[in-house]
Amino acid sequence: MKLRGSAALIGLIILFAEACKEDDPVEIPFVKEVYNYKSVIIGTQEWMAEDLKNNSFCNDEPIPEVKETAQWIALSKPGWSYVENDKEKNGSLGKLYNWYAVSDERNICPCGWHVPTWYDLLELRAFLGGEEKAGGMMKTTGTIESGDGLWYQPNTGATNSTGFSGFPNGARYSDGAFVFAAYGAVWWSSDGNYLNSESTTYQLIHTSEKLLFGSTGKKNGFAVRCIKD
Repeated sequence: MKLRGSAALIGLIILFAEACKEDDPVEIPFVKEVYNYKSVIIGTQEWMAEDLKNNSFCNDEPIPEVKETAQWIALSKPGWSYVENDKEKNGSLGKLYNWYAVSDERNICPCGWHVPTWYDLLELRAFLGGEEKAGGMMKTTGTIESGDGLWYQPNTGATNSTGFSGFPNGARYSDGAFVFAAYGAVWWSSDGNYLNSESTTYQLIHTSEKLLFGSTGKKNGFAVRCIKD
């Protein structure tokens, strides 16, 4: 039977709507990830003993995952990625966040915790005896070559006597490249610097037992350790 007049028009509209529906992208619903983190007391401070894995802020609003290189380069709002975009590494290495996520007023850490300030880090380093040896006390032991750790040799001075359990989580640069894994650990602090285009970080590297402070561009992606309020 042929459709005529308005019936034919209605039929075409229905067919067009169904075709569009099939082509529309399917929006994946947000699922909040909840983790129970290990923690350790160092002096008067309580630190997470593993890297942050949250995909939401303290108020439960989502932090978007950003996989594609072009999107990461253009990003000027909160975002995160798995190390090397490999979800399987989330269990051992956590997520890498940009500065916009770290500095967001909604708080990237679980409620009751915060990203360490510069003064939190100075207190930690002082309690551990200063820059020269603090890093070794914070690094996990073992090496890839010996089959008992995540660091490249020599993993100088590593004892993990604090229980901080710092491991070489790597980074994602502002150009989207993943770098530094197995060579060093880099975490954000909550403080920017006077240039306003950079922020402060604290770092451990495989060839030193120092706890190093640095500054870096805000479009880079690094790990986060939270400290109790």
